Amino acid sequence: MKKSILMFLFALLFFSSAVDATPIEWSTESGGNGNYYQFVDHGEYLSWQTAKALAENMTFQGFSGHLATVTSNIENTFVSSSSVWSDTSVSVWLGAEYHGEWTWVTGEEWNYTNWNAGSPNNLSSPGGDYLLYFERHSRGKWGDAYTSYFEMTGFIVEYGIASAPVPEPGTMILFGMGCLGFARVLRKKRH
Repeated sequence: MKKSILMFLFALLFFSSAVDATPIEWSTESGGNGNYYQFVDHGEYLSWQTAKALAENMTFQGFSGHLATVTSNIENTFVSSSSVWSDTSVSVWLGAEYHGEWTWVTGEEWNYTNWNAGSPNNLSSPGGDYLLYFERHSRGKWGDAYTSYFEMTGFIVEYGIASAPVPEPGTMILFGMGCLGFARVLRKKRH
């Protein structure tokens, strides 16, 4: 029993630190917003809604993630750079959708665009209501696609400094150990 608990705690610490190493900071010293960005290659098709849900369930350094919002030219240059988006063969979802007008998932003001020529165009089908970087076009240009667009296998997560903090892995470990201790006390009382 003790060995399995130790193995679980070791695995939790190992995988927590492995995830923390991936996001790239857009530092305020370089003119950025202090947020972190992470390219995720899902490896197979995923809908915009699935990418959104996955991004919102990711955390980094105590901050919740969301699909990246790109609200200026300088941010677009950073997010579409090879340091963040390393695989040029993967198209990625971004955090905007269209319902009569384009809106960011965070509610930020929609005052910047970088559409590819001819976009938004519903990608040859009605329902091109979700924002993407489509890699067959020049890097950093935007396109729109329907949620079941078959070429979408990746997304970019943004971890915002203004995001609500989530418990650090160490806090979760302490909580888990406390629960195990409490369960042990209850078990001893029964015997």
